Amino acid sequence: MLLEYLIYATTFYLIGCQKTPQLTSNLNITTKSKYNYEKGPILIESRERVVIITLNRPDLNMKMYEQLKNEIQYFDGSNRNTRCIVITGIDKIFCAGIDLKEYVDDPNEIKDFEKKFFNFMKDLSIPIIAYVNGYCVGSGFTLALNCDFIVAKESAQFVYPNINIGKILRNDEIDNFKNIVGMNTSKYLLLTGKSLDASEAKRLNIVQDIVSDNDTLPDYIDHISKFPQQLLEKVKNQFTVDNDFFHPALDDIEKEGIKAILEKRKPDWKRFE
Repeated sequence: MLLEYLIYATTFYLIGCQKTPQLTSNLNITTKSKYNYEKGPILIESRERVVIITLNRPDLNMKMYEQLKNEIQYFDGSNRNTRCIVITGIDKIFCAGIDLKEYVDDPNEIKDFEKKFFNFMKDLSIPIIAYVNGYCVGSGFTLALNCDFIVAKESAQFVYPNINIGKILRNDEIDNFKNIVGMNTSKYLLLTGKSLDASEAKRLNIVQDIVSDNDTLPDYIDHISKFPQQLLEKVKNQFTVDNDFFHPALDDIEKEGIKAILEKRKPDWKRFE
């Protein structure tokens, strides 16, 4: 209970609140009822071809990263029926960042593992979407940015509070961040530790869609899941730097898509499963 409170208090402090939240009212309800540590740090829910991975603790540690990687790897590769992975958090926290106690004990190991983990995320064959339900802080922010795109609830907050604790980003984090928001904006956000609400984050191209706090997953996630894995992988491969993506002839998926339009019918994607 105390550990959860410290994580909450640190998160609220780092995003610029004037007062440390007291362990009462909604905060008390949240810490008591929302996280169920007996179920483990990662919760898995399958909805037909969409897999929802829920972060069942506010901060990330090595054990959680390893399990997250194993689950993503399984659904991306071994389980060929999965078409889309969604990562989300619980209640009002998507992810409060790295476990600082573990980070202090061995920062180099954490940095090295994080870098490998986020490189691994870039090579996934199916879409992985961040469904940010609340505070998205530090390494949690990096996790969301390394997904294919971000859907945020209206109350979501995004922040790199690193300057407040003297912690700098890795080179890969900096490169990714400045490629999204630009050099000067990334400097501004990192130097000030400013928190962005969902609307500001969307204006800066961090967030691609905003939904109401009461909404469930958008319908287009189910729409994405109806396409064959081969096609989803092809679409993602278009964005890799070293991919010229030149084909002298139409492949079978393209032929089926074009043929369906000419014949005024829906494509038969089941042929490619």
